[in-house]
Amino acid sequence: MKKYIIISHSHCTDGLCSASLMKKALQLAYGSDTKINVVFASYGKEEDALSKINMDAKSSYDIFIVDFSFSREQTISLASKADNLTIIDHHITAAEKLKDIDKECKNVKFIFDNNMSGATLALKFIQENIYSQILDFENAKVVSKLVEDRDLWKFNLENTKPFGEYIFSNIKPNDIDAFSKILFRINHAKLKTIFKTGKTIQEYKEKQVYEKLSQLVEQKVVSLYDINFIIVNETQADLVSEFGNAICKKFNMPVCLYKIINEDNVSLSFRSMDNLPDISVVAKNLGGGGHRNAAAGSTKLENFVKILNGGSHI
Repeated sequence: MKKYIIISHSHCTDGLCSASLMKKALQLAYGSDTKINVVFASYGKEEDALSKINMDAKSSYDIFIVDFSFSREQTISLASKADNLTIIDHHITAAEKLKDIDKECKNVKFIFDNNMSGATLALKFIQENIYSQILDFENAKVVSKLVEDRDLWKFNLENTKPFGEYIFSNIKPNDIDAFSKILFRINHAKLKTIFKTGKTIQEYKEKQVYEKLSQLVEQKVVSLYDINFIIVNETQADLVSEFGNAICKKFNMPVCLYKIINEDNVSLSFRSMDNLPDISVVAKNLGGGGHRNAAAGSTKLENFVKILNGGSHI
């Protein structure tokens, strides 16, 4: 019996959109009763995600990893248990650690494009390989493009920010059913209402960022893997990207926003700009990933204290 496993990036709109698209496509192509297990994964906690994957000996499995990647060793292990493993990602760190993985494992297909998001890459793959009529759902293309525009931090589309703010405020992290409703079950008029609501939220958030930025008078600078960062504590998750970007622009320096979760986990979000250093290298060294100007990683509290006290390589 064929079963399917989808693994996607946790607490990420691009990951949520990618997983939602893939699940719907498999249901449309193979039937609504198709056995599909969706698992969300976080960098630094890959083993937690892998522990949620149960594969029985009586079934065969196709695995899709979207907007996320495991280590080379973990990927090879997954491939050994599956009929087929497809990896669809756009993070540069994935391209580096999984180079030629499809040559090493014949049942692995690795699709990479740093100029697209996980959602638009997944949509393209689905149209070409699983369910060609996926674009009959008008919102699938519209929403995927909005998600891509934000995830790549381009903001070329008018409704990118309003849509993103609506999602952050109204959809719980990893709620695939709620996000799928937007993709496949609402009409365009309802989508316009979402944009209008999101615009109101956006304006309020911009005011919050402005106030926080005006209060940031003194900057503490730390060095991480030979790159200097302004380091700022930010516990409000929905402000990390905007606040980080605003700090970069104001002080023309990369920024590291941190949140202490517990003694084993300090979340680190990095932001930079095209004229500043590539911070994806730092994230990679911390077991994370991302892009040149937006990346994330984590470390233990004891290591974070070393950073604050002048330690650069941990």
